This record gives sequence, C-alpha cells and structure tokens, in this order.
Amino acid sequence: MTAVYQRASDNVYLGNASAANQVLPDGAQGPAWNTGTFEAHYTYSPQLFFIGRYELVRMAQQALASNGSELGNADVFTVGYRYYPFMHSRAGLAWHQEFATGRSRLTSASGQDQRNNSYFMGFDFAF
Repeated sequence: MTAVYQRASDNVYLGNASAANQVLPDGAQGPAWNTGTFEAHYTYSPQLFFIGRYELVRMAQQALASNGSELGNADVFTVGYRYYPFMHSRAGLAWHQEFATGRSRLTSASGQDQRNNSYFMGFDFAF
C-alpha cells in the first residue's frame, strides 16, 4: 500500500477567474485543498499485477466564503491491471486497462453531485 498526501492552494485572482486589474468579488479568498491517494498492488505473477487506487480531494478553503465547504470535494476509485505478454532483455509489451468512477460534490448545474466513469486501455512497448 502506498499513500501520498498533498496540500495546494491558488492565488485569489486565479481561484475567482478574475484579471489582476479587476476588483475581486466580496468574500473572495485564495482556494486551498488537501488531496490523498492510496494505491495497492497485487502481483499475481511477474507478468500480471492488479491495482486498486482511491483518490480524494477535500476543499480546505473555498474561492468565495459564501460557497459551501463541500463544493468541489472529489472521490475517485480505480481498479485495473497490467499484463506483460512477453518480456525480454531487449523488448517488451505491456497491456494496461483501468476503470475509474468518480464523484464531484455539488458541482452540477442543479447543485447536485456529479458522477463520471472512465475506461482506459493502452499498450506500452519497450525496446
């Protein structure tokens, strides 16, 4: 299991999509957020391993003080695998697939949560 924590923030003008020479809206402040990633690998064989990953974003400070504290919080869960059909000293091929489902809090036009799913498949060639 691997875990990563990050804390980040933006400039008050960037967070509020305002030009530097414009007046900021009332309650404007620089947004800040905390992120975490937890990833686990299971190695079935040298040619096949599985991954599970959970990523989260929590807003520590909104761009506008009037925004709710959960606005923009995100959760993503990903499962996938990587298979190496052949591995040699001079060449190799990896087939990688992942499925992810995510939820973003209170970000839809109606003020509800948004959910999205994505699928990824790719090949890596090494030689």
